[in-house]
Amino acid sequence: MSELLVVGGRFPGLRDHAGRQAAVRVSLYATPGDDAPLWTDVLPAIPVGEGGAAHLVLGVGAPLPATVFVRYPRYLAVSVDGCGHLGPRRPVTGAALRLGARVAALENSGAAGGLDDETRRMLARLPSRLRTLADGYADMHARLVALEDGAAAARPGPDAASGNRLTVAEDRLQRIEDQVEDLVGPPHGEVVTMARRVVALEAEVAALRAVLARLGDPLATAATESSGPQ
Repeated sequence: MSELLVVGGRFPGLRDHAGRQAAVRVSLYATPGDDAPLWTDVLPAIPVGEGGAAHLVLGVGAPLPATVFVRYPRYLAVSVDGCGHLGPRRPVTGAALRLGARVAALENSGAAGGLDDETRRMLARLPSRLRTLADGYADMHARLVALEDGAAAARPGPDAASGNRLTVAEDRLQRIEDQVEDLVGPPHGEVVTMARRVVALEAEVAALRAVLARLGDPLATAATESSGPQ
């Protein structure tokens, strides 16, 4: 299968032809130092801009099969045809060419009924699976909002004597938030696994709220002692 590949930029081998059209030889090599090209063609009339700027469409004359990029990058050499100087080679991945070939292969396999039974079953389950995931994420979002609201309500007011203890508590809350962020990308989106993790986080936040509540009396006593007679 042959497709077109567009490569643009400034090519040192074309600088002397700025402002004119030139017949341009293009060659693709497996490595920067290979002598024999994997593919070559002559583009008959390419407008050349300042500094050797040009847009090259590969595959119009000589077909350019995607198999040239079975390994990539390949290395493109550009020069004016007949000058004998190939100029420096630049790496080209052929991404658009490879993608086009893969899409065409998928279209052909689908048209021919080439999807295997497992793939068909997976596609049939997809709508139901997406609905399950959406419901699971909505439920967890509501539960996480409740956790955040409860943690905010349990925090004591600012007090100079509680600074160190509150810093420790905030560190624990940060670790909980980091764990919550991990919930968005479990393998295959297992809602059951995420639900178990949220239950564990709820228990940890509940324990943290109890610790913060117990901090109230000792902190008040410390504040009273610090403000008494010296």
